[in-house]
Amino acid sequence: MNASARSRFAPRAVEVSYRTDGAIVLRSPIPLDGCERHICAYLERWAGEAPRRTFLAQRDHTGEWRHLPYAEAWTRARAIAQALLDRGLGHDRPLAILTATSIEHALMTFGAMIAGVPVAPISPAYSASAGGRRRLAEVAAILKPAMICAQSATALGDVRVMPELAGVPWVTVCASRGG
Repeated sequence: MNASARSRFAPRAVEVSYRTDGAIVLRSPIPLDGCERHICAYLERWAGEAPRRTFLAQRDHTGEWRHLPYAEAWTRARAIAQALLDRGLGHDRPLAILTATSIEHALMTFGAMIAGVPVAPISPAYSASAGGRRRLAEVAAILKPAMICAQSATALGDVRVMPELAGVPWVTVCASRGG
């Protein structure tokens, strides 16, 4: 890397803390400037500055583009945040997302972040095979999600009855078709 490229980056500096629970925490001693404290602040800002501008887009099942403008995304993410809080999720009661990337996946993630709810996206591949379901069981045992979000419930019947997920409420975008 040449000198001019190196000068664009902050110096290498890391503070390491070892917690009694075995976790290792890495922090940069270099303060960030010129950016928001939280990613959701950008969504709120652009909802005010460019409310009709497309924030996210994806193709629907017919191949047509679905567009989600900033203002609508901000409104829906805040509603999701309130719904998560109303259902008792919080800093110690996380949300697991067991679905591929989608507009709904993003909205649930932003809603959880707004509410201060930890969110754990889990690869949908874990629900596709016996080996993957064993890994999903391990993840669920550690995470202990208070709620699971999935795009569709149709292909997840055997996952929903896993002992590690028994009794966990699910929210799905569409119960009748895969996604």
